[in-house]
Amino acid sequence: SEFKNKKILEKLYLNSIKCHADYEGNLGYLLCLNNSDFLNEILEQESSDNTGKVKNIVKKIWKNTNHKDIIAHNYYKIIKSNLGYLRTHRLFDVGNDEYIRNNQLEWFKSQILKFIDDGDNIYNLFYIISEKDDDFKKELIYFLLSNTNNIEIFKRLSLFSHFESWTNSRVPIIENKIKFIQSILEIIKKINQLNYIFHIEYLNERINIYREEIRKTQIKEYIDDFLD
Repeated sequence: SEFKNKKILEKLYLNSIKCHADYEGNLGYLLCLNNSDFLNEILEQESSDNTGKVKNIVKKIWKNTNHKDIIAHNYYKIIKSNLGYLRTHRLFDVGNDEYIRNNQLEWFKSQILKFIDDGDNIYNLFYIISEKDDDFKKELIYFLLSNTNNIEIFKRLSLFSHFESWTNSRVPIIENKIKFIQSILEIIKKINQLNYIFHIEYLNERINIYREEIRKTQIKEYIDDFLD
């Protein structure tokens, strides 16, 4: 039957993820359009893909007119799986294409609005957003704040990437975190400070924590250099 043939084709494709066949991801993309669940199956194989094939498939989906539904279907399927939030980045980490970037911004905005009072879902969304560049993050933080002043939801936001790497000193990374928080404070000034007093207080506390972290890091790095 046609259904059985499609399932066989999907299985063959999954077994060929490591191969350079369909490097551009054209066949994989068509299989995903035919069966939305298949994208999640491909993403589960991404660690085996050294060709960039999976990323090319995801790029094509982000450019499809129906990308919002396909991405949402797979995003929530991944989120519901065990430790799924650790894998969601595979749907969004697809390079710097401006068209895809704008589509992703609009997708996140639609999901933020959909779950504006749901702390868990907002937390999961910003877990991914935190890995994006500063301008991307600021636009979505501004969007969130423009639609809710719920301080408890705001406190749970991931503002920074969960991965850090540096050479020589970690201090510049912490300094950049302070600068970013200061830029969020500027955003709040543009909205209505009176409705965000607790947000301002919370962010200033974060700044003080990072300043203390700089002091401790400088001492630690000085001692490490001295002992070396």
